[in-house]
Amino acid sequence: MNQRAPLIWAPVGSGRVAVIVGNLDENVSLRTTIASLNALFNVSQNVSDGFDPTPSDQRSTPGDGTKDRIRVGLGRPVVRVDEVIRSYREAQRACDAVTRFGGRAIAASFQDIGIYRLLATVDPAELDAYCTDHVGALRDHDARTNGDLCQTLEVYLRCGGRPQEAASLLHTHRNTVLYRIERIEEILGINVRDPETQLILSIALRSLSMISDSIARANNESR
Repeated sequence: MNQRAPLIWAPVGSGRVAVIVGNLDENVSLRTTIASLNALFNVSQNVSDGFDPTPSDQRSTPGDGTKDRIRVGLGRPVVRVDEVIRSYREAQRACDAVTRFGGRAIAASFQDIGIYRLLATVDPAELDAYCTDHVGALRDHDARTNGDLCQTLEVYLRCGGRPQEAASLLHTHRNTVLYRIERIEEILGINVRDPETQLILSIALRSLSMISDSIARANNESR
């Protein structure tokens, strides 16, 4: 733990105590630090609304500037003192996940982030290479034609390969979805109906969306 990390103990009910660890930034004023801690406490009371890996163009954006500056990661509750370090490391991984993949979310619990527990441990360059290998051609095609085949494929897979359900979510006709799937198969040279291929594509598309969102967020925060 960082030598300049303040430790905050907060009762959360049923005899449990939350331990909050944060890093002090010499370039951040005390007023901003206090405001961020207050926002953190408000956020931690409702963590269930935190991690949201939905692509940024499909979710609402909160307008609280203070909350935009913090990220909250929670490890699983522990009973013994010697287990605290494990929970702390889980909280770090959850925080990494919400920072890299959570979009506008500011809180994530280690036990609720699913596959992002694994993706957060992957080197960003390797993850980008994985996306390029499996859906790069589709991404480039969309960029050239101002198309939406990546979105169509993501929704189609999320619907379990059911074209009618995907068409409903995309506000288009079932035959349009089927035509787009055929084009996707031609561009990528794959069979979208193959279960293993669906898994590979799902991971690649989710990672691609989160990488794009992470880059956009980093650009906004640097302004």
